[in-house]
Amino acid sequence: YAAFLIVALLGQLWPDRSFGATSLLLAAAIYAALVIVLPINCATHRRILLNFQLVIVAVSLLVFVDHAIQLAGRDMPNIEAIQPDKMIYHEFVYIQPLYYGSPYSKPNAIFLLEASTTSQLIATGLILELALFQRLRFLLLFGCALIATFAGTGLLLVVVSSPFLLPRLKPALIAAGVLAMAVAIALAAATGWFEVVSKRLDEHEHKGSSAYARFVAPVEIVGATIAGEPEGALFGVGAGNIERRPGIVWMAYAKIIVEYGLIVFVVWLAFFSHAVLSPGVPFIVAWLALVQFQPGVRAPAIPRDATPHPLVSPAARPLIK
Repeated sequence: YAAFLIVALLGQLWPDRSFGATSLLLAAAIYAALVIVLPINCATHRRILLNFQLVIVAVSLLVFVDHAIQLAGRDMPNIEAIQPDKMIYHEFVYIQPLYYGSPYSKPNAIFLLEASTTSQLIATGLILELALFQRLRFLLLFGCALIATFAGTGLLLVVVSSPFLLPRLKPALIAAGVLAMAVAIALAAATGWFEVVSKRLDEHEHKGSSAYARFVAPVEIVGATIAGEPEGALFGVGAGNIERRPGIVWMAYAKIIVEYGLIVFVVWLAFFSHAVLSPGVPFIVAWLALVQFQPGVRAPAIPRDATPHPLVSPAARPLIK
């Protein structure tokens, strides 16, 4: 952590560039949490995970509640209608139709930011259940709820975790899983699941879509930074100076590379990976945290007449300070 802060600070001070001190301090505060270590025994850790699974049970049941309310002809519950606007995270799509023009919305378990968040949480519970507990009733509930979210983020998490998951599964459980998958495919076909998903397969190509904002835009801005001037690639455009785009919350790796450069990114990645993949925790648990912990950063826009940094594209309006 100290190495990350020192290199980040030097990278901001040494080149002749402007940077936001508040943004740098915010990064220092956020990642300081990873320095704290709370030693616990295996029994306590297992109890924490079991309690987490109970939370996922509640989330899964709320997914079906969302569907049941809509099938009864009512609108899905919307807590944004009763909470103050300043408490709403507008970069997430809380109420999202199954597809464009659909009368039904994707379930967000009422209290979560969007269906993708719901899908990720349920997938986390499913993977933990498969790897550590293997209770059939939980596996069935989580599997059905994951499909019922109509979101692909959780399924993607299952796919990227499967190489570490398969060695932990008993042959009988694998056979049961194959049978359950066949039943799930039949149910998905009967309910029109494949038709809904097929309408979103090309979503990443559309700049206003959730998939584009989550997966494509961060890669694009990182690629543009690396392909640009060597100084910008090595030292970034300055803390807080990443381009702000409507509807996009930048992932951590994109923000680090663009604002701090590749040198700081390498040190950050080493620090972050060491903190998350520390020994004593089952690897599958640490892997889930590593994949999912890519927090976006939201900041207020600066005045419209602000002058951009020379290394930032003139099209980057407005900037984040």
